Amino acid sequence: TLFTYTLLLYGFVRALALPQMSNGIWLSIILVSVTSATLFLRDKSVFLIAVFCVLGLVSWMCDKKSNSIKIFIVWIVGFFIVIFIFIDTVVSYQEFVWRKMTSIYMSFKEIEVLSKARLKYSWVVDQPLLIRLLAGSVYMHIHPIPLWAYFSPLSSEYYWIKGYHGLYFAALTPFGVAGIYTALKQAIQRERGAAPLCFLALYTIVSLFSVVVTSLDTRHLGPFLPAFLILSVLPARQDPRIRSQLKLCCVIWYSAVVSIHVLYLMVKYF
Repeated sequence: TLFTYTLLLYGFVRALALPQMSNGIWLSIILVSVTSATLFLRDKSVFLIAVFCVLGLVSWMCDKKSNSIKIFIVWIVGFFIVIFIFIDTVVSYQEFVWRKMTSIYMSFKEIEVLSKARLKYSWVVDQPLLIRLLAGSVYMHIHPIPLWAYFSPLSSEYYWIKGYHGLYFAALTPFGVAGIYTALKQAIQRERGAAPLCFLALYTIVSLFSVVVTSLDTRHLGPFLPAFLILSVLPARQDPRIRSQLKLCCVIWYSAVVSIHVLYLMVKYF
């Protein structure tokens, strides 16, 4: 799954960075291959491929050379995507998401009753969708709570790996957030070369939200991480203005991580 989504990401970024006929053909071949593989690996995720195609069109419009003809083509292609792909797919995916949200809610409530881990679950799962998206996005980047929870001699290798991932992700997050901000800012200002960066940012946000509403499991976010890793090295740290923004992101994020852990310890021990 990681390989197929990385290949898809490569095809979109290359086509947006170098909009040539050969890259468009290569992207079409990748789309067919990845869609076929996804039907075998994780069939419900086919809906995301259609969403990524729309994000690719939106990012293409951020190109400085965008004109009325390009916008017309985007609307026509988007219309046919909605008619031929989205109607049945959206209905089935909506039912799938609703079932997943219901089952996860019930299972998390049972875990909450058994372990009294209210800080972990009830503040995220038992919330309206908009709040859950925001709180769940933070939770996915600070998991587990506390970050040392999985480092136990009794834990299996699987949880040790998730523990290391939690530390790495918590450390990396402010750099990725700064990269997303930089990419979206360039897209809004329609700077040269903004299209592939805009796609990376939208790809990261949409994939994160899709995991938040369906599973809240960090391993399901793994196949989408290459875009976030690229964005984390995007900010030009030699620029004093960008360096100050990055420092501000680090201060806010690491303060939030510390505060959440202090709150966790207070709830648990006091």
